[in-house]
Amino acid sequence: MEDLSRVVRDLAAKMSHLLEEGEELSVADTKGKFVEPMLEALGWDIHGREKEKVLEVRRDFCRNPQDNPVDYALFISGPPRLVVQVQDPHRGIDNRKWTPQALKDANTAGVQWCVLTDGKFWHVYGGNAPGEIDRSEPFLWMWLPSVEDTPPPFEPTWILSLLSKEKLTQNDIEIVYVDRRCSDALREMVTTEDAALVRLTCERTGLTRIEVKGFLARAQVSIQTPAPPAAPEPDTPAAPPPIRGRKSRSTRKPRGVLTPHAAYCRPILQALVGLGGSAPTSVVIDRVRELMAGVLTPEDRKPLKRGQITWRKYVELTRLFLVWEGLLSSRSPRGIWEITDAGRQWLREAKPVPESIPGAKRVS
Repeated sequence: MEDLSRVVRDLAAKMSHLLEEGEELSVADTKGKFVEPMLEALGWDIHGREKEKVLEVRRDFCRNPQDNPVDYALFISGPPRLVVQVQDPHRGIDNRKWTPQALKDANTAGVQWCVLTDGKFWHVYGGNAPGEIDRSEPFLWMWLPSVEDTPPPFEPTWILSLLSKEKLTQNDIEIVYVDRRCSDALREMVTTEDAALVRLTCERTGLTRIEVKGFLARAQVSIQTPAPPAAPEPDTPAAPPPIRGRKSRSTRKPRGVLTPHAAYCRPILQALVGLGGSAPTSVVIDRVRELMAGVLTPEDRKPLKRGQITWRKYVELTRLFLVWEGLLSSRSPRGIWEITDAGRQWLREAKPVPESIPGAKRVS
């Protein structure tokens, strides 16, 4: 299997260039230039070279003739183990019509794991059993253009390695899924002062409900799961693939004149608290602009190649990080941002802002 780390870095460099140039990709381009090379690097025989075996990768797969096809179904033995659905890059990975339907079709195909991607974002969904994929939110996600200095669990090579033929055979992805679901549930039970948890603690300690709930309100929840293995580094730095007409790196925006993504964390949470805990996207972003009026630089206020203002795009990407960290709700209605109890606690304790946010760099 070709070195995964090298392939990820090559594809990330190619995607970064396309974003900088403002080039548009079709679904067919996304499949041919990004999805299939990634699957091949993950050890899947996408070309059917091993003819003595059942095809490992089937395109436009339907379990029944009346079902909607899925873009890629990956087989090891028996039914498909993983489905990959590719979205039109122009519509975005969170399209309110396509995403639910793509996950429904994956469930119909009878798989336990599904990847939704538009080439840039890769969202991994899972379930407790085949055909029972949780469609509420991905349990892993990453943004391909950002590869450098990205530690687990955001490190793209580690996340993608879980989708390899070898790791799926070992079912490593299920261990990660169980760890994530259990840690999220336990954290939520503490931060919401779950009644069952309070009752059990009272029974075990002999304390009153008020005393136990007071402890839970003061508690700082930290649940550690075993760290994933570090992704292997290539022996030599991989050169980006040759791209016709590529501009010099000197044309990129200097990093120092852009406000870093991490600087938006606290203003987003402060804005939501001031707005009563939840508000529409546009209202939150406008409030963030007011809070950061003295921070935003002239470069922050410039439009990107597709017309969106740079700082607004940074706010939207920072939201993904806050949702991942549990500081914003992942279950709020579409178009509504909502702070969680953990987010309020983070603000009260004035915790340090991260130096950088993985998966949200080099936006243009």
